[in-house]
Amino acid sequence: MIAMVFLAGTLPDTLALTTNLLPVADTSLFQHNPNNNLGGMDAIISGTIALGDRSRGLVRFDPAAILPANATVTSASLNLSVNTARGLNQNYRLHRVLEDWGEGESAGGGGSVGVQGAPANANEATWNARFHPSVLWSTPGGQAGSDFAANASATATMGSSSLVLSSAGMATDVQLWLASPGTNFGWMLIIADEAPTLTASRIASREAGAGAASLTIEYTVTDTPAPATPPTISSPALEPGAIRFSFNAESNRTYAVEFRDSLTASNWAVLTNIPAQAADALIHITNSVEGVERYFRVRTP
Repeated sequence: MIAMVFLAGTLPDTLALTTNLLPVADTSLFQHNPNNNLGGMDAIISGTIALGDRSRGLVRFDPAAILPANATVTSASLNLSVNTARGLNQNYRLHRVLEDWGEGESAGGGGSVGVQGAPANANEATWNARFHPSVLWSTPGGQAGSDFAANASATATMGSSSLVLSSAGMATDVQLWLASPGTNFGWMLIIADEAPTLTASRIASREAGAGAASLTIEYTVTDTPAPATPPTISSPALEPGAIRFSFNAESNRTYAVEFRDSLTASNWAVLTNIPAQAADALIHITNSVEGVERYFRVRTP
């Protein structure tokens, strides 16, 4: 039997707000197979394999789809789940990407160097190309100063199960992307020292589901938003292995559907972000559940 609790409401009437974003694209650049794409894999690879070939990760979020246009970003924190920490205690740097790239859908691999993706289709990113086969990086793997910013936006040390990067530079990047969405090509994750081998770590990609990267943004707005009608959750129902429910969304408001698996858990996790609708709408949510309980809430700025 699955226990369900649903909560709905608006954020407190305050100018200081927080939201969590999920990636809209991520992939890896893999020197060992420079024309392969890894965009459909459940991991982002960053570091250097035993043979000395390098890997670099790419991840992109879309703050302009969620944050109000008048938001002032005060902090940004990127939370990554590490599945294989061969770069344990190594520093990793996050660089703002300056050129567009194609995520792709390729997955596969195996062999002596582990997962390797698959030969790229047209317009998928590879070690050699931003859009395979003809739109190339300035140099294979990307060139500092032309393909990505030479100065890192943030640097952090990899732990055994997580890598968390947060800095004023990241907040500046998000503010830029909010003001100019056309400049948003995401970040590149690079191990600070690519010379040592056996440092290629696997980080959960957005295909990994619940373990995917999360970007936590704190921001303020200059005007208090008009009070929203609290969203009302309706029609909860159990399906085989899943829970289904709906809620009412007002036009021109963003919503976050969040969950936790225990009433004693301290934090809510983002299930999905709902962008602003052009008209009032009924939003339908279906979530696969394997445990015996899960709790949901819906909130809006």
